[in-house]
Amino acid sequence: VVCFAPVEQEKKRGNVSVTKVRKLSKFMAASIAAACFATGASASIVTNGSFEDNPGVGLGDWAVFASLPGWTIDSGPGIELQTQPTLGLTPYDGDYYAELDSHANSSMSQTVSLSEGWHELSFGFSPRTSDPTTNGISYGIAGLFWRMITGPDANSSVGSWTDVTASFKVAASGDYKLFFDATTNSDSYGGFVDDIAIAPVPLPASALLLLGGLGALGLMRRRRKAA
Repeated sequence: VVCFAPVEQEKKRGNVSVTKVRKLSKFMAASIAAACFATGASASIVTNGSFEDNPGVGLGDWAVFASLPGWTIDSGPGIELQTQPTLGLTPYDGDYYAELDSHANSSMSQTVSLSEGWHELSFGFSPRTSDPTTNGISYGIAGLFWRMITGPDANSSVGSWTDVTASFKVAASGDYKLFFDATTNSDSYGGFVDDIAIAPVPLPASALLLLGGLGALGLMRRRRKAA
């Protein structure tokens, strides 16, 4: 994420005092921070990450779909959507969550447009059974990173959700493939996912202060040359 902040310049007969440089640096850092954090708090890049937009499954029911709004089914019989009464598991977000091992292992993906810089993928994960060899899900961004999660283990348990996050860097802005695949035993009992989101990662405060200081020093050098 690249953020710019306008800076008002004070003319001082070809010179800029140290005090003025410090004030200018603080102003630039604060302005950049506000802009960047506002960007980081924007809506998720992922479409239908909580599966609330679906072809139709009643509350208290479940169904397997060969297609879902925002998602492409790449393999398998389809993605199963469940609601709270299905297994007694409260959705991580909204009223629906997804199981990738429906009648058999399945995979889904969607194209996301990512800008250059650091981003964070996040979602909720819950294992369906007590057998880690059947709850596995691989996930990632094609060409950028790949990871896998299963459970139950020290960080996850049946009947509850685990927050999963993965930070990654995009070297060139463009369209990328976000994917989720059921990858362990194909037996119709798999892991659950919900509230899939991607958001830009704001620059840390130290980097913002450095940018502000460099900008102020550059302005001071230009003013001295002009003098």
